[in-house]
Amino acid sequence: MESWFGYAFYSTPTLSVPASCGWVNYHAERDSSSYSEGAGYCKVGVKTQIANHWLLDATYQHEFLDKSKDTLGIKNVFQFGRVFGLVAGFKYAERIESEITYQLGMQFSFH
Repeated sequence: MESWFGYAFYSTPTLSVPASCGWVNYHAERDSSSYSEGAGYCKVGVKTQIANHWLLDATYQHEFLDKSKDTLGIKNVFQFGRVFGLVAGFKYAERIESEITYQLGMQFSFH
């Protein structure tokens, strides 16, 4: 995914409403066949600091593919100090069929 431009419509130290548009390359393989397509996308979200060490990021993204794709996502970052965090997320997408993605990982920040 490559962003062309983005803008935060609202921004405070604890809440922001960012939006971006750009280009996405979609590639799928099934058995012996493959399919590739590129198209524009637009994404809007809300990022908020729920508690002192808990960041919540909710997004909606629309991809303008031949068969468009809509994605809703929620990502939580639980921060432990300034450097380390645990990430847990969920995405639901609708295109030809429903897609569900779970995310669990670690985040390191170097200031």
